[in-house]
Amino acid sequence: MTEFSEDDFYQMMKSIKKRPGVYLGTADINLLYAFLVGFNLALNETGAYKPKSQTSLFPLKFWFMHEFAKVKKKAGSSVAGWKNIILSECGNDPRAALDRFFEYYDEFCTLKAKSIKKAVLSEKNILANDNMLYTARVSSFMTVTPSNGFNDDNDEFFGNKRPIYDSPQAVYVIELSGGNGFLCAVETASDIQLIDHIFYSIDEIIGDEDNDDSPERVFGPITTLTEIECSDNPDFGKPVH
Repeated sequence: MTEFSEDDFYQMMKSIKKRPGVYLGTADINLLYAFLVGFNLALNETGAYKPKSQTSLFPLKFWFMHEFAKVKKKAGSSVAGWKNIILSECGNDPRAALDRFFEYYDEFCTLKAKSIKKAVLSEKNILANDNMLYTARVSSFMTVTPSNGFNDDNDEFFGNKRPIYDSPQAVYVIELSGGNGFLCAVETASDIQLIDHIFYSIDEIIGDEDNDDSPERVFGPITTLTEIECSDNPDFGKPVH
């Protein structure tokens, strides 16, 4: 089985940018989107490739392009996806939107870490996760909290619940270069798990009890966040997902 890395993907995108007509037929962001959907489907369905593990933060998975477009557009959400966010910005002109996409993508590819803060989880934080005090996972794609219906009476309906993280150790808040927001990651005994969002500010990650994507919705209040030494591309020594 051949390993396929984000670096390989980035090289393919460089080729598309250089000669879009060869890959897409014509310069159109809709055709690029369709091409990438088909490409990812082929990777996932054929089983001929597997993701290559990386221990460094960058390059980010292309999925984060949705979030990056949200930040660049200053949109409230990434739900529309990078294609629709950029099309809207360009007055629904597909050719202009393709040019704008590659402007954003070039910057996305050069993202660096500006600073990192780390919070070693307290025993109380870890117990909150292990005992599922605030939130729990009930399938590979669903989490439930008291606010959205999680309680001891509906376990049978949801299925067996389990903690969000296995052996959590620390939380990282990573400031991105160029004023492009913040990433958050949870370190476990075996890996580094990135939360699938780019946050506009650190206050959305730590201290916002209403944010379902904050690690505090899993661990409770985190009070030990401290700035640590940071390189442009941090290497955690564990697989980054």
